[in-house]
Amino acid sequence: MPKIGSFEYQDISDLFPTRPDDENKLLDLRNFDWSRDEIRPRYYGGHILNCDFSHSVSEKGFLVRDGIFEKCIFNNSTWWLSEFSNCKFIDCSFDNCRFFSCSLKGKFYNCSFNNISGRGEYFNFGWGSLYLNCIFESIDLKNIGDIIGVTFEGCKISGLISNGVLHGRKSALSKRFASLIDIFSHHYKPVKFIRCDLVELKIKNVVIDNDVVFKKNKGFLQYVSG
Repeated sequence: MPKIGSFEYQDISDLFPTRPDDENKLLDLRNFDWSRDEIRPRYYGGHILNCDFSHSVSEKGFLVRDGIFEKCIFNNSTWWLSEFSNCKFIDCSFDNCRFFSCSLKGKFYNCSFNNISGRGEYFNFGWGSLYLNCIFESIDLKNIGDIIGVTFEGCKISGLISNGVLHGRKSALSKRFASLIDIFSHHYKPVKFIRCDLVELKIKNVVIDNDVVFKKNKGFLQYVSG
């Protein structure tokens, strides 16, 4: 049976109500406060299954590392200074979420990000992240920054992405060999769009290196001015 993670100063399972007898029933965690009145608490590990985090909030930030979220709902959440690091998301939904200076990093399988918006200093897809068969419809993401090693495969992406750089092979390798620590990192690869639907995706003030990988996609990135 999946375990519900751990918290920096206490077991995170202590924060959740008892799981229903029916494991297929969603555990009601709507309006969950990820900050828990702390300044950027840290969550570690665990397999979180069938949880409804809709309308969850985080005003003081949080970090989740090495967690697995399966069949979880995060819809209509509003997060400040949040970060997921090396996490895995399977069949999860982030529809109508508002991200303020947030980073998503990990592997996302069959997830939906419809009508999400990214504000604040940055929105980060997470260096080295994989988005496989995910849906991004009507998104509005500002200040995406430098994007390296992110792969979108079998995704549908529509809406607007603004202010940033999509790095290709040459740039990724130059950053990789700039530090001995990073030489063996798998993050420093080109951004890839493979078998994606990009017909309704627009970009604004985004630089795209000429060796970013585009393979078997439907449509092309459309530049908009202003």
